Amino acid sequence: MSQQPYPSYPQGSDPYGQGGPLPTAPAVVEPPSTIRRAAMLMVVRAVLGVIGLVLSIATIGTLRTQIRNSQSTLSPSTVNAVVNTSIVVTVVLGIAFAVLYVLLSRKLLQRRNWARIVTIALSSLGVLTLLGTLVQRQTTVGRVTSVVVGLCDLAILVFVLMKPSREYFQQRLG
Repeated sequence: MSQQPYPSYPQGSDPYGQGGPLPTAPAVVEPPSTIRRAAMLMVVRAVLGVIGLVLSIATIGTLRTQIRNSQSTLSPSTVNAVVNTSIVVTVVLGIAFAVLYVLLSRKLLQRRNWARIVTIALSSLGVLTLLGTLVQRQTTVGRVTSVVVGLCDLAILVFVLMKPSREYFQQRLG
């Protein structure tokens, strides 16, 4: 018995006879400029949040004075405990939100609709916080930082809700 070589198939055809070309990888769709801008602003927003965090820690003496003046019945150790607790909560939340914004910006660029939804929710809360900030008593630096961060949130919200952004995410879903 002589051995026959295995038959060769032309490249790009289906060796099992099912017909048609082999499947190709889906085309990579670049995010629209609105999503790229929103992602960039989210990183800027994270950096501004960290700057605001540093500024709030730097003005901790003002917080201590405000607590002492508003609650004169508190002992110095209680005032220190309240101030220290507020520092820890501020640092933990500030870092968590900075990391979250950077993660969301990356996922937006990767066309993850859940990231778009979370971004819309967080940016909406940021805009509402901006409105609340305008009526609160704050230091000038704190107010300026809050307004810049709030405007950044507003711009992110607008970019994510624009028509090219919606279409970009609907193409993936459809």
